[in-house]
Amino acid sequence: MKIKFKELKKPWLGKYAGVTIIPYVFVYYGNKSKKQIAILKNHELIHAAQVTDEINKWCDKVGKIFGTPIGWINWYRNYVGCWLKNILTGYFSTKGMGANEAYMAIPAEKEAYANESNLDYLKTRKPFAVNAYK
Repeated sequence: MKIKFKELKKPWLGKYAGVTIIPYVFVYYGNKSKKQIAILKNHELIHAAQVTDEINKWCDKVGKIFGTPIGWINWYRNYVGCWLKNILTGYFSTKGMGANEAYMAIPAEKEAYANESNLDYLKTRKPFAVNAYK
């Protein structure tokens, strides 16, 4: 799948500099160095690979026509669901997990942050490297 980067002129994403909504990656570079931009792009491309894994899984099950939207929707549903579960778990327990902690606890984010500085990671990444929502 061809990923298209769209540069934002203003930081409408709050403190986050990028968001992946396949096939687009929306990024705000601001005053980032070339190295920081490469790391940001790699982080978002890791998310694109994760979404592609889910799409391919569903295409194998139900075919490309239905599998592509089902896989896309399923990945984002699981991502947001995991974040909400983390927040609610923190809210209703003594763990006290706030929104940022809940975001950092999402398995997809753990994989992306752990490997964003390794610009060769995607060359060696295995499909479903993160078993994100089990």
